[in-house]
Amino acid sequence: MKLALEIRLAAADEDNPALGVSISGTGGLTLEATYNTPPATPTDLYADYLSCERTPEKASYLGDPSPTLVAKLSDADPGDVLLTGDFAIWPADHPDQRFEFRQHYLLNGRFGGGPVPERLADGVTYGWQVRADDGTDTSAWSKTCCFTVDVTQPAAPVVASSNYPPNVLNPGGVPVDFTFTPNGSTDVIGYQFSWNNGGGNVIVWGHGPDGTPIPPNPFADTQTTVKAKRNGTVTVSLIPPPTGFDTIYVQSIDHAFNTSPITQYAFYFADTAPTITPLSTSQFDTPVTLKLAPNPAVGKVLSYTVEDNGGTPQTIAAGTGGTATVTVTLNAIYGNDITVASNSANGWVSSDADFRQYFDTTPTVTSADYPEGATSGGVGIPGTFNFAESIPHTASFTYQFDGEPAVTIPAATDGTAQVTWAPTFSGFHVLNVYGTTADGINMQPYYFIFFVN
Repeated sequence: MKLALEIRLAAADEDNPALGVSISGTGGLTLEATYNTPPATPTDLYADYLSCERTPEKASYLGDPSPTLVAKLSDADPGDVLLTGDFAIWPADHPDQRFEFRQHYLLNGRFGGGPVPERLADGVTYGWQVRADDGTDTSAWSKTCCFTVDVTQPAAPVVASSNYPPNVLNPGGVPVDFTFTPNGSTDVIGYQFSWNNGGGNVIVWGHGPDGTPIPPNPFADTQTTVKAKRNGTVTVSLIPPPTGFDTIYVQSIDHAFNTSPITQYAFYFADTAPTITPLSTSQFDTPVTLKLAPNPAVGKVLSYTVEDNGGTPQTIAAGTGGTATVTVTLNAIYGNDITVASNSANGWVSSDADFRQYFDTTPTVTSADYPEGATSGGVGIPGTFNFAESIPHTASFTYQFDGEPAVTIPAATDGTAQVTWAPTFSGFHVLNVYGTTADGINMQPYYFIFFVN
């Protein structure tokens, strides 16, 4: 490729030496050329995470008077890392009211944008479009997208139940049939609800790897939301928490994802806990079998959930008649608290039945030389202290005087032991003693208090 350059003067000036020019062949003259590709016309447009709708008749509803407009801006030039987005917006029926705003420093190849800098009017449908600017060239304007602003909160819903009326004691045992109605609102698409705390559901918005907006799904959690029929009404069957007195908190959701004020519906029902019957005498560190039987108010029981002192729940299948048995070992040194709930075929989960068993596992401690609670003996005078088991099969005793290092001694076959000890100072003393079973269970300590002359 060859490039020829010519420097010309007017014919009348060609003989004027004052206009002479010299050009060095060693680099005195340089020529720079640049090339630029205009940005691509944006094609992926979102308003508040909702994708583009082309016509006002299909416009998305946004519950935001200053929605965020985003688009994916792209430029083939690798040096154009940052682009500028020119956004234009106007009332769909008044294109003459079009106004524009700019968003700078948008990453090439990713979604970017910003909020509309003006507060838009409620109930108005808007058109908008965007173009990209790389600082040299601009793209063509994108296609037009439409949305309608709706910041009007729907009315609080009406909540009713056909089988759990308020202000009476209901028998329980079956799901609660609720009917939610929109109370005059015409744009309700569903409801969100919660039990006993009034907390609303959270509508989740997100982004993909390149910043792609992920549209929200207000009904993603099927445990706390339900879609309405076209007339805004819906009937649902729900299992209440087994407290016996419950309140459900319900909010309407409209087509712009606005939520209504909360409606509360309180009701109560009788205890539906199963029955627990021990089939043998309870003893410490000994298995006991418990018979589980359903409450007459509940439907067919499939299983029971059993927890011992809040440990890992275990599921026990129910047999004929809904009964079952479970065997537990009562070896918690401060007592066992076993809770049982029944699970019915209709989804009902009963309230808990409790089986509590406490055994005094503290050893017996006696001393003729230093009686409990009395003042006797003296510094340096040894005394004998006797330990006796309260639970059979005690294998050893561990004792500690006044916070000294603990000492463990074996128990005799009759479950007794003794130790001789001499005090080193007068006044208040504490002897701490606990037994340990043959299978290694430490039992409750006994604190033996005495005084030395």
